Amino acid sequence: MKLRLRSLLFPGNAASPGGFLVRAAVLAILYLAVHALGFRQYTSILCGTIPPGGAAILGVVYIVLYFAFVLIVPTLVLGSGILWALQRFAGTKSTAPPEE
Repeated sequence: MKLRLRSLLFPGNAASPGGFLVRAAVLAILYLAVHALGFRQYTSILCGTIPPGGAAILGVVYIVLYFAFVLIVPTLVLGSGILWALQRFAGTKSTAPPEE
């Protein structure tokens, strides 16, 4: 089960259009989960104040996932599209290691 879940979330070839999209989806889901859980209220650490309950780590988690969602996810999606187009029109395939 562990190997199957790992191969589903992280395909063998990370530098492939599918690999980029899977990683973008995982980051987006993580960000949406922490946003739905209300971690945004703990981001008062940016202003130098202590968040309610003293849970500053929750604010840091939210900030890191926010920046990943805003900066890395669009880059991965655009990179996936560009790599797919290059492979499609150049007629090359990425070489993936054989799965065991």
